[in-house]
Amino acid sequence: MPFYEYECPHCGNHHEVLQKITDKPLAKCPNCGKKGLKKLMSAPVFRLKGSGWYETDFKSDKENKRNLHGADKEEAKSADKADGKARPKAVNRSAKRLLVTSTPAQVGSWNWFSGTEVHYRPKEYWQSGTQLNVRLATGGLAMAKGFGVKDVTVHATIGDAIVMTTDDATHQMTVTKNGQVIKTIPVSLGKKGTPSSSGNMVIMTKNPSEVFVSTDPKDPYRTEVKWPQRITSSGQYIHAAPWSVDAQGKRNVSHGCTNVSMGNAKWLYDLTHIGDPVIVKGTPRKLDWGNGWTDWSRTWDEYVKGSALGAAPTEETPAWTGSMDQPG
Repeated sequence: MPFYEYECPHCGNHHEVLQKITDKPLAKCPNCGKKGLKKLMSAPVFRLKGSGWYETDFKSDKENKRNLHGADKEEAKSADKADGKARPKAVNRSAKRLLVTSTPAQVGSWNWFSGTEVHYRPKEYWQSGTQLNVRLATGGLAMAKGFGVKDVTVHATIGDAIVMTTDDATHQMTVTKNGQVIKTIPVSLGKKGTPSSSGNMVIMTKNPSEVFVSTDPKDPYRTEVKWPQRITSSGQYIHAAPWSVDAQGKRNVSHGCTNVSMGNAKWLYDLTHIGDPVIVKGTPRKLDWGNGWTDWSRTWDEYVKGSALGAAPTEETPAWTGSMDQPG
């Protein structure tokens, strides 16, 4: 079941809600109680899952201006069937029914991320203003269990390019918008025993607050954290950390997360969308493939090897099975 993001035009808050694609849109803002919420979409990465149903990673089929510059993976699942996990057996036949066009034209490729889902990304980040059209011609297609019920068509417009690049050597995050630096933020990354991952990630989820609970019995804590934005499956976030402000810009003290001040965390939260790129450089730990939405962590030549449309299908990459990080 996918998360849908709503924006309130009255108070400006964003809300993520777990809904079926057939559910009625959220009527009132949970924050201010007023009506008129805007249902947003975001995703330049698309996904197919098997066992008789399919999904794309767009939240709606309406054409809304959104910042989809990064490798976004928000989902919008077909309501025809639920929670299938097996990939369609006819891999080549299925892949040839997944169609992506863009204006202006940009080179892209599918990649079997695992045995149950296939992603699509362009060679470079989508150009701002790009018009995207995605068609999943799965209606009547024989799958692992049954047939596709109908085709799915999605339209989207690519918005501004927001990119966050953190350098462990300087303990600074540089934020750019459409190629121009708009802010430099002091950060504190993971300390020696719990280093942050270096690599190309994207924002996976974002919430006004979350409760972080320790996974290490030797270091127990339960803390409410403001403005958390998740960037790995293992539990690394960008979030407000008022307790480490003195270290931000100077040294690493976190459990693996990117610590920023309360004000900078709120500024980032208001600026970003799910799918915006987050690049971390210089830490002793390399990002594992599959530890989050890691489509951009491989070179183009490596990525296209995961497509089933080439001369010979390549071996699938095993799903990520690493351990969880200590949050915070």
